[in-house]
Amino acid sequence: MAAIDTDLDPYGLLLHLSDIEIMLGRRRSAVPAAPNARKEARRIDLDLLLMESLIVRSDPLVLPHPRMHLRAFVLTPLLDLAPGIQIPGHGPAAGLLAHLEPQEIERLSGSGAKAIAVGAPAGKAAT
Repeated sequence: MAAIDTDLDPYGLLLHLSDIEIMLGRRRSAVPAAPNARKEARRIDLDLLLMESLIVRSDPLVLPHPRMHLRAFVLTPLLDLAPGIQIPGHGPAAGLLAHLEPQEIERLSGSGAKAIAVGAPAGKAAT
């Protein structure tokens, strides 16, 4: 996860992210996946999650990312970057994480990964 400063508008940034994916070998299917279909593994996946307090509902862009508030693997590193961050339309990310069903995620660091459980009841990482 990364936070960046940019002068690009959200659509311009989305295009740049897509270009980076293509340069790094991402292949997109010409046929859109079913809405609830499990996505297959990808070499790279760059998502635009937030742009400050901006709310966008269009095709091809939805901000904030439509499922980020449901995913511990998104909220946990986001809170590492910005502990007090608010998700527009949803509220404080820390509160959202605290109310998730338990989810196991892996925190990658230097020489290896360790599994942590994140979510209800306390919403804190347990190692």
